[in-house]
Amino acid sequence: VSGRSSRKYFQGALFWNEHKPQLSPFQQQQLSDVLLEAIQDQNAEIALHAAQALRNVASPSILSSLCILLDSPRAEVQVAVLTALEEIAGRKALRHAISHAGLTGHIASLLRSSIPEVRRQAGYTLAAFGGEYAAAVLGTTLLDREHPAHVEAIEALRLLPGVLQNSIRTKVVRWLLSALQQVEEEVQVTTLDSLGCLLWQAHLHTRKDALRAISNEILEEGTALELLRSSRPWVRQRAVELVGMLDRQPCTLHSQLLNLLHFDSDSGVRACVAYILGQTAARWAIPALLEALLDTDKHVAETALNALGSLACRDDAIVVYVVKELAACDSTNGSEFHHLAPTARRLLKRWRL
Repeated sequence: VSGRSSRKYFQGALFWNEHKPQLSPFQQQQLSDVLLEAIQDQNAEIALHAAQALRNVASPSILSSLCILLDSPRAEVQVAVLTALEEIAGRKALRHAISHAGLTGHIASLLRSSIPEVRRQAGYTLAAFGGEYAAAVLGTTLLDREHPAHVEAIEALRLLPGVLQNSIRTKVVRWLLSALQQVEEEVQVTTLDSLGCLLWQAHLHTRKDALRAISNEILEEGTALELLRSSRPWVRQRAVELVGMLDRQPCTLHSQLLNLLHFDSDSGVRACVAYILGQTAARWAIPALLEALLDTDKHVAETALNALGSLACRDDAIVVYVVKELAACDSTNGSEFHHLAPTARRLLKRWRL
């Protein structure tokens, strides 16, 4: 086993992940030994495949070896071991065994690593275990602005199992809204992403109660809406994406979005607003999107046209007229809108016009 090449390790891990054959206990132990060695491979891709494959064959006896490897001087080995533990956390019996072995505390200590990749994976792994301990560690880390894993904790909180349950959700949302008030761009963007992820999970799992509760807290706290006027385009764009997922949008928010669509200095923000309006079925924005077809940035204009395709139908006479005019544009006649013609023709075909 120890003499096999790295390529064999890689092929074996792939085979296990794809086919998951039935193995005897002895064969499982052998494969665990192979994968444990592969986790330390110089090839990071092989190490991560081995870490993922361990989920299906690991037994409690392997935990002591993984614990030792967590102290490896090689950051890539630490990341692979943390990934393996994150995978193993999906098995309830092993998750309990890890907690009893005190490994969660060891994982939490890696949040102070000087290597960002190690801190990030430590946060992911800790979140995968869930429970009050993981939530408390990540929440405390988030609230400590001087902690090296401050940003990583903001990102990891969205991954807590059962994060939409009332008892966990309330604390997590309040922690995130607290972080959103900080001025650092990376902190604001990561926080907006985490809040957006919670809203997306609520949409995905049709948790209307959670969606409503999170939306209300975001609106009442107000910072997310204020960030629509941030001086940083990256922050404004993430704020637009977040408010687009809210359960309800006050009319004042509509005017803010339209103002960004027409006048924001960053084309990425303008395109993002157009996209969000299309995704959220905002028919009230059809006139504004028609105007956005005149945007000097081609990507913004095309995004606005696609949004109109999502919102309108063949019965919307004005939209259909504009789309037909665009479809007739041709580069040979010097039309400045010829770049929109292919998209316009596709819309007409969809509407069978």
